[in-house]
Amino acid sequence: MKKKTANLTVCLLLAIGIFMADTSTPLGIAVGALYILVVALSAVADSAVNIVALSLFCSGLLVSGLFLSPISAVPQSLVIANRCIFFILILLTGALGIYGQRMRQTLQARDAELVVANAKLELLALNDGLTGLNNRRGFDERLDAEWNRAMRDGAALSLIIIDVDLFKKYNDSFGHQAGDTCLVKIAQAIQLGFRRPGDFPARYGGEEFVVLLPETDLQGAWARAEAIRRKVESLEIAHPANPNGAFVTISLGVASAIPRANGHRGVAKLIEAADKALYDAKEAGRNRVAQASTDRGECGEQPSP
Repeated sequence: MKKKTANLTVCLLLAIGIFMADTSTPLGIAVGALYILVVALSAVADSAVNIVALSLFCSGLLVSGLFLSPISAVPQSLVIANRCIFFILILLTGALGIYGQRMRQTLQARDAELVVANAKLELLALNDGLTGLNNRRGFDERLDAEWNRAMRDGAALSLIIIDVDLFKKYNDSFGHQAGDTCLVKIAQAIQLGFRRPGDFPARYGGEEFVVLLPETDLQGAWARAEAIRRKVESLEIAHPANPNGAFVTISLGVASAIPRANGHRGVAKLIEAADKALYDAKEAGRNRVAQASTDRGECGEQPSP
């Protein structure tokens, strides 16, 4: 606001000065051209230093013009006409300069709003709308990043794949709305079970969840998975069709590796190993944690718990 007021003051002072000078002389025309440059700068400059400097220079030329005016043999009527026209042009130019500055500030504000809106959209694109966890896309991006970081640091990277046991029968018994509520409760239990900043739980799709555990070996990942299994079981969500008891349970597959190969091949091997472990947990009767390890040639193995 102060900058706008200063620019407006400069415009008015110069307009009055040029109106008093003889603008029919070559010197007066030069002053007018410089004034237009001053206003143009006022519309784009972030500092008023250049504007003030040019204003002082123009003022000096105006003073000189007052002494040179009597020398020129120009009819008085033409002088007055030139003054009036030039005065109007000066005011219009000043108004356009201030308007341009306001428009620039408005566009900057809108650009900032667009940046915030785009950031929110990007966040929504990576989140699961039902559970509030990260979605499959967010998980894939994070897995690639953590794989590369673990390979660079020579650190272990573990993955847990979680599946809700007999979830289709749960939906058939209680309906899809109750199924959604069930998934939300399980997601909350998973999220509370992994509180380290690097832990990355996500909804993998349907009734499947995944958890990425940087700098965690197979033994540590197995212990975390077992704690989550017990936590979900303790929720005591009724599920009469579950042969392992009257409540909802989960099966978990755990895999761990020290990455030694870049690209999607090593990542795919880790997912494949965890998925195979999940299959083993289901085949063994569900409601349990099974572990696996990736091929040493691709990732390097971690010891079993």
